[in-house]
Amino acid sequence: MGNAGRAFIRFLGSNGLATFLLILLFLLTLLGTWEQTNTGLYEVQKKYFESTFFPLTEEIPIPIPGVYLVLIVLSVNLMVGGVYRVKWQFSKIGVLIAHLGIAFLLISGFFTMKLAQHGQVTLYEGETAAEFVSHYDWELAVYKAPGPGRAKITEHLVSTPDLEAMGEDSFKGRSRKFTSETLPFTLELSDYLKNSWPKLARGNEAELPKVVDGVYLEERPLDATAEANVRGARLKVIEKNTGKVTETILWGRQRYPFTLDVDGVRYAIDLRKVRKPLPFAVRLNEFIHERHPRTNMPKVFMSKVTKIENDVEQGVKISMNEPLRHKGYTLYQSSWGPPNAGPNQKLFSVFAVVKNPADQLPMWATLVICIGILWQALYRLLHYLKAEAGRRS
Repeated sequence: MGNAGRAFIRFLGSNGLATFLLILLFLLTLLGTWEQTNTGLYEVQKKYFESTFFPLTEEIPIPIPGVYLVLIVLSVNLMVGGVYRVKWQFSKIGVLIAHLGIAFLLISGFFTMKLAQHGQVTLYEGETAAEFVSHYDWELAVYKAPGPGRAKITEHLVSTPDLEAMGEDSFKGRSRKFTSETLPFTLELSDYLKNSWPKLARGNEAELPKVVDGVYLEERPLDATAEANVRGARLKVIEKNTGKVTETILWGRQRYPFTLDVDGVRYAIDLRKVRKPLPFAVRLNEFIHERHPRTNMPKVFMSKVTKIENDVEQGVKISMNEPLRHKGYTLYQSSWGPPNAGPNQKLFSVFAVVKNPADQLPMWATLVICIGILWQALYRLLHYLKAEAGRRS
């Protein structure tokens, strides 16, 4: 390795680079926390913490390194500085172990960001579900409407990235077509809004956005709570055989999907949050909530559920501090409602669903760091006691 290569390695593992990265990480965390007051956690997380670069402002498009990139460089710095440059001596074993543990912790965060799935299941008492709904991601689903003799439903999905790209400023005012060889029609999507509300057209329709059957979508500012944003779009269905065009408004909170008949078959088209299957089903039997006397503080906050897998049923209790863990999925007691329910009214329970293959890695990484620090501390203590004993003798 030449002088330039050795100098580059020294720079990658230098304390100066580590100090700069930690200061930058502190500033990015501070700015991201500050911006949450106006933008919301989800948008800030995407902008500051899950990006390699982001513009300083819309008016000043200077690229700023995101936390994602900073942590990658910091991981390299730890590996080079803590493992490569530190001399492999018995007196340094604790330092090496601690550095490896920190690098392991950063790697576990990377896997969590890339692989973890988050969502929720909302069930009324007596209802059963074998899938959960994403908090933030949306999809367009097309399928043959359920009917007699049609037990299995095959869905055609327009994925989240394809939809969200239509909501960017550079795409506004344009349309995009989606087609499949197995569908007798083509979909043309336009006026995709990331937060919208349906309105009845009154007055001069020429001054309103595109009106369909007396209804149009009003664009609203993005809510700071990302889960509250409701997608909407205008849809044209163009039949391949006849060229017939059917137009409608899709909205993320409409109670039923849009349906139409093509070649004697009824199809359903639904703009909805992404749904992901669970390897088991959950039925809510009863939701129990009790408050401390004369307060609104919850005393008991628990759901009695039945876990169903391969026709085998098992009763489980899910409370605030006792989630259901099974096959890599964790169901937490998250919320409930309606808040003003009467004595005989059915209650619903909301379970936060998390699947994180790396959920145990931070614990093991922390354990490795503790072992390294303890090893080094004991070594220093024994070395000190040995030196003191030598002086006294």
